[in-house]
Amino acid sequence: CDSMEDFLNGSAWRRQAPDLSGRWERDSTQNIDECVAFIMAHGHDQTTSESKAKAPYIQVWKRSEQQGHGSGAWNVTTFKDDGVTPRRELTYPIGKFEEPFEGHSCLFAGVEAGQPGVALRESSWVKAEGKWSHVTTSTTPIGKEETQRTLTGDWKIMEVKRTFWAVTNPDAPVSATEVFLLKP
Repeated sequence: CDSMEDFLNGSAWRRQAPDLSGRWERDSTQNIDECVAFIMAHGHDQTTSESKAKAPYIQVWKRSEQQGHGSGAWNVTTFKDDGVTPRRELTYPIGKFEEPFEGHSCLFAGVEAGQPGVALRESSWVKAEGKWSHVTTSTTPIGKEETQRTLTGDWKIMEVKRTFWAVTNPDAPVSATEVFLLKP
């Protein structure tokens, strides 16, 4: 069994964790009711939540080559609905990091428009039932979210399970599983 130090240094990760590289597109026909409820828990109304749950959600994952991020870091580009124009670029290192934000988004819906802030985040790899998942927790002004990304189907399907604990109701988490497909 590899030690945590070996894992963080990349030796276990390189041998065992899945390769998330590629263009991933959400299949918006799956688990739509779960996704709508999840988005509503972030402060959006029913109509907006339905629209966001059905909208295209496209990301490109690439291994990070930036110094200081270490093995296991990912550069993730999220695209606007057109699938071409980047709307957000972020590096997910293994460990703790901060993500500055401003304006509206699904994750920060409860924050007043134009009011900047910082999401405290932490990413890791977790192995359960023989599968590795890339897990990111985010603490924001409106609550805490955990996102688990697990590859299935010969690593061509990414199941993204999201759980949200609102600061207004931390004892009633809301979860949704999104399905992303690897595209050429």
